Amino acid sequence: MFELSSKRTDALLPTDILFQTGYWAQVKARLGYTPKAFDLAATDRHGDVLVLLQPMGRGRAMAYVPQGPEHAPAEEDYGPFLEDLSEALARNLGPSVAFIRYDLPWASPYAEDMLAHGSNAYPEPRIREMRMNMGTRNWNLRKAHRDMTVASSLVVDLTGTEQDILARMKPKTRYNIGLADRKDVRVDPAPPDMLPVFHGLYRQTALRNGFAPCGYEQFQALFRARLRGLPPARAEHAAPAHPVRTEWPGGADWHDWRDWVGAADRTEAARTSASSSSSSSSATFHDAELLFLLARHGTDVLAGAIVALCGATAHFLYGASSNHKRQCMAPYAMHWKAMRLARLRGCTAYDMGAVPPGLDPAHPFHGLHRFKTGFGGHVELRSGSWDYPIDHAAHRDFCNLESLERHRPS
Repeated sequence: MFELSSKRTDALLPTDILFQTGYWAQVKARLGYTPKAFDLAATDRHGDVLVLLQPMGRGRAMAYVPQGPEHAPAEEDYGPFLEDLSEALARNLGPSVAFIRYDLPWASPYAEDMLAHGSNAYPEPRIREMRMNMGTRNWNLRKAHRDMTVASSLVVDLTGTEQDILARMKPKTRYNIGLADRKDVRVDPAPPDMLPVFHGLYRQTALRNGFAPCGYEQFQALFRARLRGLPPARAEHAAPAHPVRTEWPGGADWHDWRDWVGAADRTEAARTSASSSSSSSSATFHDAELLFLLARHGTDVLAGAIVALCGATAHFLYGASSNHKRQCMAPYAMHWKAMRLARLRGCTAYDMGAVPPGLDPAHPFHGLHRFKTGFGGHVELRSGSWDYPIDHAAHRDFCNLESLERHRPS
């Protein structure tokens, strides 16, 4: 059984999971969600959890747990753990909540088969539900129609020197990074007033790759939410700290940030001579920080990225690239710059986001798998999104609408 106690979202415990931070609570609050945070205590574990209430209409809401809870029980206890937590959350969140949706960061029970055989190795939802509900009292956990964030992502190891990281990449990726440099592609931090330029590239990318783009307000929320200042990485040749700020403004503060990045670049040669353990040590970060990067060739903006640094992990949130001058290999330069800056801030992992779960040439995003795995790293396969219905009729109606939206043309 769980005992929950309410807390402020800015008191959430330090974590590498961006989506379980006070910063993320503020981002989602700007987008219409109501964030709640709870300390949780059970017989064998303690921690906390961020819950986002999303209105469904008619006075009902979905309680969404983004990439949480952070700490997984034993695999055979996934279902009973979620059942107990769900019952405790239902008591604390009130009668308006129709169901709870967990976007689990826990390892998938099918990871080994999927890495070998791709997405076809996933059993159908009915079989997955049988496995998840083993040992539960109510047999009430349902596989969601879609995963709210990514269930499989590519994570690059940032430990060691720059040369170590490059050595773990595939030769073609190293070549393209060098090619972008020889073609004078420059990647620099950008002020938030360049977001419209980024969003234009992002819409090009969505159209080219066949996915529905996020609205501009999603990007605005990232920069308008308060960001807590972070201490510099604890390393022998750490870069000077950038100015503490409560929001990302343009103007003079952006130039201070640009100067910090320049100083970070100038210290990199010294950093590469440090040992792996020294270069990867870092302070405990309590919140998140953003990198907004644009890659240019001459006056043309060719690519962009928004990367969040959280604890020891850098999360690649959004990327965009132009339809023009693709021979300049700007996305390769952009990711390499983001990795270098994240490493200087003490990050030891760079999460590149969604990839198909295996090498399936027929998968529509097989090219994405080929691009991202070129940077080295490994594919992490998570358990995905699961629902715990409280009002079964309201949950069924929501899922029907969700299914219709999923099959609507982009």
